[in-house]
Amino acid sequence: MPKERFQFRQFTIHQNRCLMKVGTDGVLLGAWAGVEGVKSILDIGAGTGLIALMLAQRAPAALVHGVELDEGSANQAAENASASPWSERIQILHGSIQEYAESCSFPYDLIASNPPFFRNSLKSPDAGRNKVRHAETLPFADLLKAVAALLNPDGRFCLILPAGEAKVFEETAATFGLFRTRCRNVRSKSEKIRREPGKLFRVFLLVFLKTRILLFGGSVGQRGGFPFQQTDQPSDLDHDADADRFDVRLLSLNSGDLRN
Repeated sequence: MPKERFQFRQFTIHQNRCLMKVGTDGVLLGAWAGVEGVKSILDIGAGTGLIALMLAQRAPAALVHGVELDEGSANQAAENASASPWSERIQILHGSIQEYAESCSFPYDLIASNPPFFRNSLKSPDAGRNKVRHAETLPFADLLKAVAALLNPDGRFCLILPAGEAKVFEETAATFGLFRTRCRNVRSKSEKIRREPGKLFRVFLLVFLKTRILLFGGSVGQRGGFPFQQTDQPSDLDHDADADRFDVRLLSLNSGDLRN
């Protein structure tokens, strides 16, 4: 049973009224998303407020907004933000991102999301769990349309998706003028020993820009002050046997939040 409270070093997440609890995926995204030079951040599907809080901690000059569809989750995320050291810079809004994108004229340097991702999958008897895990309330096309409308021309969109959904998402993103520039493959220890085709990686951490960047040979360059990589295949680092250890170190170095 999930804990009602999750203690980080600099903030606390209360989650007894939240549909989506604190999980590894959200922590990974909050620690991995690039915040260099970022002044405005949007968290789509704020849940407990975890990602918004992590990004507020890592980007001390940024204004952070979170949009959450579920009212109970939005209220508790707002309470978590209010109790944090960055309460004056974080605002959690209740509503759909579709409606928010239509009414908001404020552009964001960074948009992050751990979105509902199941499509045409078997549903749980728990309607609330279905709401946050299945893409019916937020189809990929709706999410991408909102991102395209709200993202600064030089901004970046970071998200985490199951490996099986990444290809479809990337193809759909291109139709909205959003192009993948980075991909971090994440695997768990149990999956290291599995070699079935298509099951090597658990999730992908992805970065999209509004500009298509073509780099020969998968070389790494700089654009807008942050590193990018354009490859059709995962890089050698992504395939490295210690890739998941790298992600764990990333959490420790970047977030400074995790407590043993």
